[in-house]
Amino acid sequence: MINKLSFLKKLFALLFIFGIASYAPTNFAYYAQTKHHHHNEHKDNDYSKHHHHDKTTDKTPSVSQAKLNKSTPKDIFMKIVILSTGDIHEHPSHISAISNYIQNERGSKATQKDVVAKHVIAIDAGDFLCSPNGKNCNDHLGGDGAVMAKNMSDIHYNIMTIGNHDFCYGVDQLSKLIQTYTLPIYAANLIHAPYAVPVKTHRLFPYTYTDKDGKQYKLTVGVIGTMSPDPKDYHLGKDSGKKGELKIAAVNSNSVQQWISQYFGKKPDITILVSHQWDNEDKAIHGVNVIIGGHSHNKISDFIGGKMLVKNGFHGDYVGRTTIYWDLKKNKMSGKIKSRLVSM
Repeated sequence: MINKLSFLKKLFALLFIFGIASYAPTNFAYYAQTKHHHHNEHKDNDYSKHHHHDKTTDKTPSVSQAKLNKSTPKDIFMKIVILSTGDIHEHPSHISAISNYIQNERGSKATQKDVVAKHVIAIDAGDFLCSPNGKNCNDHLGGDGAVMAKNMSDIHYNIMTIGNHDFCYGVDQLSKLIQTYTLPIYAANLIHAPYAVPVKTHRLFPYTYTDKDGKQYKLTVGVIGTMSPDPKDYHLGKDSGKKGELKIAAVNSNSVQQWISQYFGKKPDITILVSHQWDNEDKAIHGVNVIIGGHSHNKISDFIGGKMLVKNGFHGDYVGRTTIYWDLKKNKMSGKIKSRLVSM
C-alpha cells in the first residue's frame, strides 16, 4: 500500500512538473509579444520620430484622424494689395522708383503658405500735372503735360482720377492726353465740362480661385473714382472756359452709396473710393472699405470712421501700400486692413 502511495506521489509530481514546463513557454511568448506590441504602439504614436520605419501606416490615417481632417479644412486666403500715389505734380525725382516698386510688387508672389492668390491694384489720386508758376509746381516736364502723361502710362495704373491741377494745360489738352496715352481716368461725379472729357465712372475687379478639387471661390473689388469736387479750386489753362462751366457733384456718404448702387447693383465684397478733396471731407465718408485720397498733401495711413484712409503726401515721396486678406472659405475679410507709406 505504501509502495502504491509512493508511486502515485512520484507520478503526480512528474505530471505537475511536465505541465508547468509545457505551459510556461507558451505564456512567456505571449507575454513577450504583448509587451513588444505595446512598445511599438507607443513608438508609432510619436510620428515625428517613427514615421520613417512604417511607411504604410504613415500614409493611412486613422478613421478619427480622417474625420478630423475633413471637418477642419485648411483656411485659404486671397491677398489684395493697393498701391497708391497722388499729387505728384510732374515732379521727376521719384517717378522711376515708383514705377519699379509697382512693377516689382506685381511680379512677386505672396510668401504666406495659406495665401493662394495675390492681386495688385495701382491707383493715382490726381494732380499728376502741374500748373505753370503754381505753388508747389515748379516742375514742368514738357509737351504741355505729355511727358508726364507718358510716364503715368508706362507705370500702368489701374485707376487714376482728376485733381484740381490737371486742367492746367486746358480741358481739351487733358482730353487729348487721356486718349493718346490711354490713361484710365475715373470721375463718377463729373457732370459737365467745357469740352468732352473721356472719363469712366467705376471699375469692378472680379477675382476667382479654383482649388485642386475644382471648387471655385470668388471675390469682387469695386472702385469708384471721383475728381476734385469744387470748381473754384481748379487751375484752368487756356481754352478751358470759365470755372462756372464746370459742373461737379459733391463726394459724400450719400453720393458714394448712390453710385455704388447705381453702378454695381449688388455691393462688391470690397469697395474702394478714389477721391481728391480735403481730409475732413474724406474722414466723414462711410460705407466703403478704403479711401485713396489726395489734394491736401498730407501723409495719412489710418483707420478712420470705419474705413482705411490713405494719402501719400506729394511729389511722389511715398507710395501707399494697403493690404487686405480675404478668407475665401468664410467669404469675408480676415483681420484688419493694414496700410503704410513706403518711402521712395
